[in-house]
Amino acid sequence: MTSTRRRALACVALVALVGTACGSSGRSGGTAAPERGDESAATAPSTLTAGGGEPTVAEAPPASGTINAEGGVTPATPAAPNAAAPGPADAAPRPGPASSGEPRSETATAAAPPSAPGEARPPAQPTPRGAAAPPAPQAGKPAGPEVLRLGGVFPLSGPLGSVGTAMMQGVQAVLSDVNESGGVTGSRLELLVEDDQFDPVRGKALIQKLITEAKVFAFAGIFSPFTIQAGLPDIRAARVPVVSPSGSDDREFDEPLLYPVTNPCGRQMAGNVQHLVRDKKVKKLAVVYLNVEAVTNCTKQFTAVARKLGAEVVFQSGTAPAAPDCASRIVSARASGAEALIVIVDNLGVVKCVQAQKQQGWNVPVSISYNIVDDPTLLEGLGKAADGLLSSSPFSGATSPAFAEQCGAVNRFYPKAKVQFFLLVGCLGTKLLVEGLRTTGTGAGREALMAALDSGRIFSFGGLVPDLRYRPGGHLPYDLTATVEVRDGKWVRTGPLYTPEQP
Repeated sequence: MTSTRRRALACVALVALVGTACGSSGRSGGTAAPERGDESAATAPSTLTAGGGEPTVAEAPPASGTINAEGGVTPATPAAPNAAAPGPADAAPRPGPASSGEPRSETATAAAPPSAPGEARPPAQPTPRGAAAPPAPQAGKPAGPEVLRLGGVFPLSGPLGSVGTAMMQGVQAVLSDVNESGGVTGSRLELLVEDDQFDPVRGKALIQKLITEAKVFAFAGIFSPFTIQAGLPDIRAARVPVVSPSGSDDREFDEPLLYPVTNPCGRQMAGNVQHLVRDKKVKKLAVVYLNVEAVTNCTKQFTAVARKLGAEVVFQSGTAPAAPDCASRIVSARASGAEALIVIVDNLGVVKCVQAQKQQGWNVPVSISYNIVDDPTLLEGLGKAADGLLSSSPFSGATSPAFAEQCGAVNRFYPKAKVQFFLLVGCLGTKLLVEGLRTTGTGAGREALMAALDSGRIFSFGGLVPDLRYRPGGHLPYDLTATVEVRDGKWVRTGPLYTPEQP
C-alpha cells in the first residue's frame, strides 16, 4: 500500500471517529430538560368568588402570588372588600401551596392548562432551588398528588364575620404549619376560601362551585349550619367529606359525610340547664334564643331536659341576630318570675341582652350559649359585667397548655387573632383531617379517608377536647361537657367533665 493511500485511509478513520464521538455526546443526555423554576413563590389560599367572577386571594399565610405557565410569578388579584379572609399580621412570607387538579397518584410537573373563565387556574409547582425535598410517603401507603385542594366556606362578612374569620384562621394556621413541615405524604394542602355571608342560598352556590369547578378533595370547615343543610344534596351526590362542620345543628351528627369535633347544641345546652337546676337550685327559667331553625330545635331539646329535672320554663322568646330588641324581652322575662336566664343568641346579641339585664338590676344567674365561650367580643363588650356568666364547654380553653400545644400555630400565623370557640373548632377539625390523611396517604381517595375516620380509632388532642371517636352511622365524637364561668375577665372551668342529662 502506498504512503499516499495510507494517509487517505487514516484521514477517513479520523473523521469517522470524531463524528461518532459527537453523536454519542448528543445521545447520552438526550434533550436537555429546562431547569425547574427557582422562584420561591408563595401562594395564598385562593378565594373563588361567587357568580363566576375572577378568583381573589385570601390574605392569609403564605404570602400571595401564583406561578404562571411560563414559570414566572404573577401577583395575586387583590381581594375585594368583604370577599376575602383577613390574613396574619406581621407574618413573614412562607412557601405556600399551588393548585393542581383532581387528586392523583403521580406527581404533576407540567404547568396546568388555562382554566375556563371564572375558574381558579391551577399553576405548576416548581421546587425552589436548594430546598429540601418533601418527606417520602410512608411505606405501603399511596403517594399523593403534589397539591391537595380543600374547600372552606365561612361567613367572613355579615353579622357573624368576626366569628367566621376566627374559624377560618384556625383552619389555615394548621394547614400552613403542616405545609412548612413538608405537607402530608408528599402533598401540600391548599385551602380555597369562600365567604357565604351567613346566607344559605349563597352558601349552597359556593359549595357547588368548590365541588364541581375547583374539584376539592374535602371541606376543611363549613361554619354555618344553614349553609351545610342547603348544600347537603351536593355534598352527598359527590361524596365529599366535611371535616369539620359547625356542630351547631343536631342533624349534623347523623350525617355520614360530616365529622363534627364538638357536642350537638342540644347536648351542650343540656349541660347549662343541668348546672342551673341541680347546682344553682333554680326552678323557673327564662330563655331568649336566636329565631332560626337550628337554634329553635336546640332550644326544644334543652327545655325538655329542664322539665325532666323538675324545672319550668316560664318565658321563651325568639329574636333576630344581634338582638336589636332584647331589652323588651328582658323586661318580660323578669316579669315572668324567672329565677335564671338562658341566652342562646349570637355574640353581639348576648352583649345586648346581658347589658339590658344589668341595667334593670335583675340579679339572676345568666347562662349563655356554649359557642360564645372565649369570644373576646363578649368580654370586651361587657367588661366587668361579664363576671359570673355561666356556660358549658367541652374545650379546656384558649388559656390552657393544651391550646398552645395543639393550636399554637394560630399565634404564629395570626398574632392578632381573637381566639374563641370556633377558632378551636377550625383548628381541631383540621388536625383531625390531617391525621386521617396521614393514615391513608393523600392519593388513596375520599372513601379511604372516611374509612380511616370511621374505624373507631381514638383521636386524642392533648386534652384540649375530649378524645374523638367516629363509627359508621354515628358521628357523635363524644358526649361530655364541663361547667365554665367568667372570673376576673376570664373563662375558667369550675368542674370536671360530665355527660349531660338526656331529654
